[in-house]
Amino acid sequence: MKTIIGTWSTAAALSLFAFGAGPAIAQDVPEAYQDNTLRIMTSNSPGGGFDFYMRTVGKYLESLYGMDVAEQNVDGAGGTLGDNMLYMSDADGLTIGLINFPGHVFNQMQGHPGVQYDVAQWEWIGRVAGVPPALAVSADSPILTMADAISRTEPVRFGLEGRGSDAYYGTVFLKNLLGMPVQQIVGYDGPGEIAAAMIAGEIDARFESMDTLLPEMENGNVRILAIFDTQPDPRAPDVPTLGQLGLDDEIVAQLEAFANIYKLERSFVAPPNTPDENVAFLRDALAGVFANPDFQKELEDAGRALQPMDGATLQVEAEKVGAQVEDLAPLFAE
Repeated sequence: MKTIIGTWSTAAALSLFAFGAGPAIAQDVPEAYQDNTLRIMTSNSPGGGFDFYMRTVGKYLESLYGMDVAEQNVDGAGGTLGDNMLYMSDADGLTIGLINFPGHVFNQMQGHPGVQYDVAQWEWIGRVAGVPPALAVSADSPILTMADAISRTEPVRFGLEGRGSDAYYGTVFLKNLLGMPVQQIVGYDGPGEIAAAMIAGEIDARFESMDTLLPEMENGNVRILAIFDTQPDPRAPDVPTLGQLGLDDEIVAQLEAFANIYKLERSFVAPPNTPDENVAFLRDALAGVFANPDFQKELEDAGRALQPMDGATLQVEAEKVGAQVEDLAPLFAE
């Protein structure tokens, strides 16, 4: 397997993909995918959750379908560089990407000057997981609850990778909706550096996925104050959900609309105008990977969620969420 590293809801929304009989046999793979390399991209840095999903999916596309797969990380500018490159790639079916849907849509919504993509134009291939974010502080922090964070007189210092990331806009949202005193400290190179910054006392809080924060909670390094979801995570049932924070109903409704965006977080897409037959094959191939027991076990062993959604359903849900985001737009303004 080649590796390229660049420099640079509702119940319906959560419904699992109804898998068919299983992956196609090798002779069912179109000739274009037998003779060429499929490139999979992500705008996230190596070593994180998106990178893990991308590389694991690539490995199983190779083993199940005999395809030649190359993975590429194109991080930078809060994901905009990689998203632009993916969007403008040849629409020949030989390039797909794993996008961070929330950051992707936030950047476009706020008119980020570097955005060259249109979220409404993607060809939707399938969702691997929609892991909700959570807010965490260090285990010995004096901030014990979300109420403490909201009422704090000193700024709550958040460690962030960069302007334009979904966590960046998430903290803007918390500041505008809840009145939380937020200080954004940007420039960290991934969750590992942010975790180290918390240990060093440089930051007070982290806004990251439950998959990232849960192992650190289990190790006693962080305290998770809230999960941005309507349902508890079965791995951490005592972490408060949005409806358990004691907030006004109107605010909870806005928080839940915000949380719906994350139900599409880890989605595979292809550039606009990718031929229909290629989109159909890629959707089937991805479904075959998701249905494979070895793939499922590998994700389970790594503590990574598998919450698949087929491409056709994903396209419908993306359109619904896009409409919802418009109503929330003022709360993401800096």
